[in-house]
Amino acid sequence: MDWRDELAMQSGVRRRNEDHQNMKIRVYHDPETWVDARYEVCTGCDGRGKYVNPGIDAGGITGSEMAELGTEFEESYFSGRFDITCQGCDGKRVRLVEIWERVPEEIKDKILAEEEGAMQDAAWERAERMMGA
Repeated sequence: MDWRDELAMQSGVRRRNEDHQNMKIRVYHDPETWVDARYEVCTGCDGRGKYVNPGIDAGGITGSEMAELGTEFEESYFSGRFDITCQGCDGKRVRLVEIWERVPEEIKDKILAEEEGAMQDAAWERAERMMGA
């Protein structure tokens, strides 16, 4: 799992439901808990709506690795052949995020606890995969 997968997982915690017309996000499992939101450029894809499949470059390919893979691969890589839709914004290039200053303190605590749990789960999954599980 790379940073893009973690971002998608985090955004899944924070974006359970979205109300695009009223610019609200449900940020916690309680269906009554909605907060004001705004659109921001997706940080997972830098507003492109897609990125290179992490299974292809796993965060980057060095110049020597690219040379080993050959010019055909290089052309395919830079032409976008290996791109996939961004999981953080579903290809929309922007995503609704809460307006943090307007979120009540008790809800902020819930959001932070959920995100911390999600990051711990991701770390465990990463560790298990590294151990061959």
